[in-house]
Amino acid sequence: MLSYIIFYRILEYASFNFGRQELRRPVRRIVENPTRFSDTEKITRDVISILNSEKDYYEVQRFNDLVREHVPSIVLWQDFSQHLGFYSEPITFDGGFRIDPVVHENCDFDSFSKNATTIVAKNFREIQNVLSHGKDFSYQGVIQLSRRNIDLLRPYSHLIRAAVGEVILHGP
Repeated sequence: MLSYIIFYRILEYASFNFGRQELRRPVRRIVENPTRFSDTEKITRDVISILNSEKDYYEVQRFNDLVREHVPSIVLWQDFSQHLGFYSEPITFDGGFRIDPVVHENCDFDSFSKNATTIVAKNFREIQNVLSHGKDFSYQGVIQLSRRNIDLLRPYSHLIRAAVGEVILHGP
C-alpha cells in the first residue's frame, strides 16, 4: 500500500510541474516577441493574466492531462489485456470502498483506448485519497489493511508503477 502512495505522489508532483510547463509556453511567446518590449505595461498584464489562469487549471485536470498525454494507452493495455477479468468486475475492498469496472470482459484495444486513461487516472486518485485520508474524505468506505486488500491493490500498483515509468522517461 505504501508503494502505491509513493508512486502516486511521483505522478502528483509531475502533474504540478506539467501544469507549470503549460504556462511557460504562452509566457515564452510574450517574452520572445521583440516588438512587445516597448509596451511593458501590456507585457505585465498579459503575463499576470496567464499566471492567474493557473487557478482555473485544477489539480484533477492537471493530473488527468499528465496521464492522458504521457502514459500511452498501449502501456496500460499490456496489463489490462492480461487481467480483463479483474478490471471488468467491480472491486469492493474490505472497508467498503468500491471501484467500478474499467472495461468490459470482451474489450479490445480500440474500445479501451477511447477513454481508458481518464478512467485509470480517476481510479488512481480515488484509491490514493482513500488510502491517505480514509473516512476524512467524501468516499463511501475505506481500504482497510488486510491481505485481501493488498492482493486487490496489486494490479493497480502495477499500473501506477508503469505510469510513473512512462512519465519519468517521457514526461514533462
